[in-house]
Amino acid sequence: RIELSNVEDTSSGASRALDLSRGAYRGAYNDTGTDYSTTVKNSWVDDTDALDMVNDILGVVKDTAYANFINLGPYKALVRQVGDSQESQSGGSATSTTTEQLMEIYVDVSRAGNDAPMIVKVWVEEDEGPGDQPMLIRGYFTVTQGVSEDYPYGVMNAHFKGTALDSGGNEGSDLFTMAMSVGASGGNVIIENVEDNVEGGGFEFHRRVRVVANADVTEGNAYVSVQETDWDNPGVLPDPTVVQVAFNETHFKATEEGELPVIYAKDDLWHRVFRYKLFDAATGAEVTRNSGFPIETEEGKHGYVGYYGLWTPHGVTVSHGDTVYDMDGTAYTVFQAEGKLTRHTRSSMTLGGLDGVELSKWSNGSDLIVTWDGVNFIKLGYRNQNTGQIVYYTPDDVADYHAAVTFQQWEGAWCEALRAYLRLGNLCFNNDGSPRAPADADVVYYHAETTLDPAEAVDMTLYTWAFTLDAPVDQTDIDGAPAAESAYWSSPSEKTFNFTAATMMLTDGDGDPVTMETGLNLDGTNYQWGYHISPLTPTQYDINTHWQAHEAEVYYSWTTGTEAWNQYVTLMDGNGDFVSFQAPISIAYTHSTSNDVNGDATHDGRTFRLEYDGFSVSIPWEFDDASDEWQPLINIKDGTALTGPGSEAYVIKGIEEALLMTPVADPSGITFGSETNVGEPSLTYDAAKTALVGALPVTAELLVIKGELID
Repeated sequence: RIELSNVEDTSSGASRALDLSRGAYRGAYNDTGTDYSTTVKNSWVDDTDALDMVNDILGVVKDTAYANFINLGPYKALVRQVGDSQESQSGGSATSTTTEQLMEIYVDVSRAGNDAPMIVKVWVEEDEGPGDQPMLIRGYFTVTQGVSEDYPYGVMNAHFKGTALDSGGNEGSDLFTMAMSVGASGGNVIIENVEDNVEGGGFEFHRRVRVVANADVTEGNAYVSVQETDWDNPGVLPDPTVVQVAFNETHFKATEEGELPVIYAKDDLWHRVFRYKLFDAATGAEVTRNSGFPIETEEGKHGYVGYYGLWTPHGVTVSHGDTVYDMDGTAYTVFQAEGKLTRHTRSSMTLGGLDGVELSKWSNGSDLIVTWDGVNFIKLGYRNQNTGQIVYYTPDDVADYHAAVTFQQWEGAWCEALRAYLRLGNLCFNNDGSPRAPADADVVYYHAETTLDPAEAVDMTLYTWAFTLDAPVDQTDIDGAPAAESAYWSSPSEKTFNFTAATMMLTDGDGDPVTMETGLNLDGTNYQWGYHISPLTPTQYDINTHWQAHEAEVYYSWTTGTEAWNQYVTLMDGNGDFVSFQAPISIAYTHSTSNDVNGDATHDGRTFRLEYDGFSVSIPWEFDDASDEWQPLINIKDGTALTGPGSEAYVIKGIEEALLMTPVADPSGITFGSETNVGEPSLTYDAAKTALVGALPVTAELLVIKGELID
């Protein structure tokens, strides 16, 4: 990883103190030699996002473990997608809509001798490139020096090209080109990066970076230029934004053209934790989960199957009944149901605990983002259905900014912080149907979600009073749904469904499968994300009590559709038994200032739903307007105690974190002796380099998964 701010974490004061040496936390879990104490924390200084793409690429290539395969020919690696741990959508459910996404990378590493450069060629088929187009990325690295005193980052030159792929896998136009170089000259470290993206539809992105620093990278200067199309004004490319950077051993200075400089202190750091691990509180042993494993198709293509379903790379389709193999060659049969049953288990908190927490409320075809302010539910913004980003209202949006929101009795909202759907409408009405004003002390009941696993599934008769469509759902049902639903609620009735464990399918009272036909036009309907029936209960209710089904200790919901997140996929072994994957450990966690690594009291006393899948602890995220990106909502301190659903005692440890320097309130008197304008980079993309990468290898064995070598 390349950082311009080499710092030590010497934060002082109770609000910023963090002892990374383990001395701050005493107990058996932290004894020498435990998994907790030996797990390495990966910390980096988030000094400028200009090098984000460079570091993303370096991180992905590192996860291929390339140094182990010099001159051994092409091989494959499955790695996490770029930025995977730093993104979230507050309107989606991780337990019901997530499929673990990996990238399949082909790698070929060669070196002619000890005095020859190391050549690294990479191929990546990316499902969602610029403009959401599938593309093939080729990368060509030339490494001529390793890391040393004279070369703090080594000497490396790399060139990349992304080419659009059609549905048949044929290459089309270039979507992006990029080059980066790291080296040293005249006692200085030189880093350069140039990047050009053309997404189509009038959207472009261009970046230019040049860094010149002294030998130990404690003092230097940088030039950063970013030029990109405004999403609200496609086809128009504004002038580039240029920032001049200077840094020394104690401070970092950024000056945007036409703006006053901002100076940051290297000894005053804010921790932003992106990934955590969970450990046993008594022994310090890492908590493991059987969350999934890689598979290989009969055609030699690779994928990954687990609790969240099946992932395959672009152009690879795996269907129900297909044979796949694990890395030991054991054969399995793919089992795919055209829907999935989710169990909802009841929990509770007070409405006051939601003060300021973002909630996603579907209203008249729009995804509103609202919150509770202690008195009312108010609007914060809405989700742009094209980009998926939240657009926050400003005071200029007079009619909407913090406007009160009304919930009907049957309505609710999704809370990403709790990973649950909240029946908030019940708080706005009395039992006799008369309206009431909700209050902080009101109890909010919510249900944690778990996808039903075949190992625990049993045949069930389920009942609902919810509006349902005829099964299987066709275009006529979709087109007539608004009128049919309006008519239904004038005279609701109970409906019976049957869930069959052997097929993992739901059928209606006539025995018809509850599925959606393919090719339906769902634009502008409530079914763009699939068809959902909830609540389904083993207990029957009547016309006067059916609303209580939403508050049952346990109820179920059925989701179906044609997308991966609407379906259940697992494997069956040679005996015809289902392969079971463990669900994430679900933990109700109440945050406190003492448990916050930054001593931040913003979310003190709020309850969140954390989940641990064996790879990382999920945490709530928020979209930060200032940085225009998703950020962790809370940052939990190492050694914080957590209690599992069965009263299991755990401790948490952050293993990936960014350290953010704090702006200096009074920068007068702070000088930078070597401050100068280093100018634009001289580096250019070289098409001849990516041409040397050639065609995607025909045969390559999968040898690495998430940075770990396969035994």
